[in-house]
Amino acid sequence: MTTRATLASTGSAEAQLQGLADKREQSFERMIDLVARAHPHYRRRFEELGLERADFGSLQELARLPVTRKSDYTAAPDAFRLRSECCADLGLAERTIHEVVYTTGSTSGNPSPFYDTTYDHIARMAQLKEAATWAGIGPHDTVANLFPVTSVSHQGFLSALHGPLTVGAKVIRGFTERRDTPFDIYQSTAELAEHVARRRATVLWGIVSFVRRLILKAQELELDFSSVRLAFAGRSLAQARSPVRRPRPLGGRGPA
Repeated sequence: MTTRATLASTGSAEAQLQGLADKREQSFERMIDLVARAHPHYRRRFEELGLERADFGSLQELARLPVTRKSDYTAAPDAFRLRSECCADLGLAERTIHEVVYTTGSTSGNPSPFYDTTYDHIARMAQLKEAATWAGIGPHDTVANLFPVTSVSHQGFLSALHGPLTVGAKVIRGFTERRDTPFDIYQSTAELAEHVARRRATVLWGIVSFVRRLILKAQELELDFSSVRLAFAGRSLAQARSPVRRPRPLGGRGPA
């Protein structure tokens, strides 16, 4: 039997979905305005295809544009940077380049830059806060950032730094292995493992291979990782296909 509570719940869910759809359309309308005014790549594509701003009245009209491939971006990354100097009506945070982050190079071996405004940077921190909160990370935690400091600014390291800070957690450094400059900031995996044990870190934040390497090193050194309650990790396709050897319990001296 359908109850009033069920009907009310269904109606509420439908209203929320409609609200999200309306917000997407509003965001799209603003985005396509900016693209038509100041985005070099898509302005060129519009011209090649005989399209104008008026041809994009809703998200459904995106099908008018061909798929943008990775190779399109890597061939001319700067053409994908919005020319904010053409958009004086944008706020300062949306006009200011905060940082340039890079892909790792993936199959090409050539890192590609992504230009983040201050608005992008703060928006990403808001997303990281939501993810960290969802994972149960909070002010009571000490998070070990397992990402190395690389020759190009990489989002992984920045996420493992800013994510914990947004929820009030403490962060301890990784800075492992990659000694790309002569400066004395780097440490080995063994040194990081000892640091994690000494500081009683509760969360390990990194990709799966970094987390696994650290745990195996801790076991080799018989360190006590019993304070660690969570590994906040991503996993690449290559790692997902690799065989996994189960580590011993994190207490360090337990049986294999």
